[in-house]
Amino acid sequence: MNGLETAKRKIKDNAAILGYDLPDNGFIMQMLELSASDGISEIARRNYAATVRRGLITPETTKDEFIDKMREETDELGIAVLNSDKMNEREELADIALVCFATAQHYGIDLIDEMRKKVEFNEKRQD
Repeated sequence: MNGLETAKRKIKDNAAILGYDLPDNGFIMQMLELSASDGISEIARRNYAATVRRGLITPETTKDEFIDKMREETDELGIAVLNSDKMNEREELADIALVCFATAQHYGIDLIDEMRKKVEFNEKRQD
């Protein structure tokens, strides 16, 4: 159980002690999820700023360059998996996510919102 799920469980348990039933999709749970996503947004913002400061992202950076970076990081993940290098696997997964967030920020895409929409779509799928 991750930190967000643990927090949700504790809030629901404490509310139940007080006689309240909090639905999983209710306001309080939605605000908790929003708060967790803001943490991801802050990490993504800091990473983007650091990457720009290092000169690796400029106003002229193209989508193809971002895609090339995604491929590079994915290849590095594959190597880590082949070498059973668990620590490097974690780092490379983080790199892939950060490149995706940097690409989204560069092009004005709210990736958290797009992920939320995709999850809602996937939850409704029947295949």
